[in-house]
Amino acid sequence: MVHANTTTVGCAFKRCNGNVLVTCLYDKCGTKEKLMWEMGQPCQRNGDCTTFDDSKCNEGLCELEEDPYSD
Repeated sequence: MVHANTTTVGCAFKRCNGNVLVTCLYDKCGTKEKLMWEMGQPCQRNGDCTTFDDSKCNEGLCELEEDPYSD
């Protein structure tokens, strides 16, 4: 469901007559043939995180904090 370059995802579900419908919307379209993750060494510091601008190192993984007020 996610891929290495996905930075934002939103999902919703609806129960109806014993069935469940789930749908998700991703910020990057057309990534289904891409890798789910990229292999590499765990980050040690913020400078190791270069895939996305402003990403930070958190417990060996690079993360990108989303601004909830941006479009």
